[in-house]
This record gives sequence, C-alpha cells and structure tokens, in this order.
Amino acid sequence: MDSQNDDRGKEMDELRTRMMKENAFLKSLAGKPLSVYFDAYRTKAYDGGGEENLTFNGVSCNVGGGLDAETGIFIAPLGGSYIFIFHVATHDNKKALLSIRHNGEEVASIFDQNHKDNHKNSMAGTTILLDLKKGDEVVVYAYTGTWLADFPMNHYTHWVGLLLKPSEESIQSFRDAAEEGNFEEEGVEAN
Repeated sequence: MDSQNDDRGKEMDELRTRMMKENAFLKSLAGKPLSVYFDAYRTKAYDGGGEENLTFNGVSCNVGGGLDAETGIFIAPLGGSYIFIFHVATHDNKKALLSIRHNGEEVASIFDQNHKDNHKNSMAGTTILLDLKKGDEVVVYAYTGTWLADFPMNHYTHWVGLLLKPSEESIQSFRDAAEEGNFEEEGVEAN
C-alpha cells in the first residue's frame, strides 16, 4: 500500500511539474506579440542605377523589428512561413527590373518595360510564400536600369511581409525558454 501511495505521489509530482511548465509556457506566449509584419514604402522616385538592394523611406508598421528600411534588409526574427508582397509603379518611359532574394538567391521577379500602350507608366508586382529560418535575409534587389515613380503623397512602391505561421523550432524555443524561466530572451520585439 505504501508503495502504491509513493507511486501515486510521484505521478502527482510529475503531473504538477508538467502543468507548471505548460502554465509558464502559456504565460510567456501571452506576453509576446507572436506576430511579425511590416509595410515599407518609398516617398521619392528611385533612379539609383540599380545593382543594389532597394531601400525604403518609411514604414507604416514593423512589428517584430525584422525590417531595416534604410538598408532594405529583412532579417527573420522567427522561423516560419511568410508571405511577401511587393509592388511598384514605373517611372515615365522607364523600366522596372527587380527581384525578391532569399539569402542572396533570387526567388521572385518583377519585369516591366513596355510603355508605348499604357500612357508611359504602369504598376507591377509579385507575391511569394517563403519558409524562413530565424536569421534568414530577404531583400528586394534592383537591377541596372530600374526607375520607380514615387512621391511624398503617393506611395506606389510598397514592400509587405507577414509571418503566417511560426515554425515548430520557433514554438519549441518559446517552450524551452519558458521552462528555463527565460521569458524575455526568445521571441520578437514589439515595435
């Protein structure tokens, strides 16, 4: 009988420990935004010559702090599935040759240069889903000859990124941090 009581006591202790860890994990999640998203835009025309990352003059939101508008580099603060949307307006009678790059590799492109039939300007865009690891880089790269039309009041160029679902590794890192009592180390910053 004593051995059964001891076994039940151990089971209760194990259950209590598991419940405390799960409670710590859930409390840690409640304090995190668990969101990563940004919307960057340009307020002036781009005629930089190309062969560089496109930079942005402002952001309407940057939750998670992953985007550096001045360099145009997005660094994934969490691993997971992301959607990226990019659109531009070409400058009068100019072309747009741009790509979205993931860790330096081209994964999507925008090409627009026929302006005879569309009154000199046009809009172009692309959308892509990417599975990223924490720390992966995503940029919009402008090739030679790219000209974009933007004005202070008309933001034609927008780059939007949104975390759709955190990776299992990111969720596990939240759980591990909660179990260790490190509620502040893992996750993303709220901006």
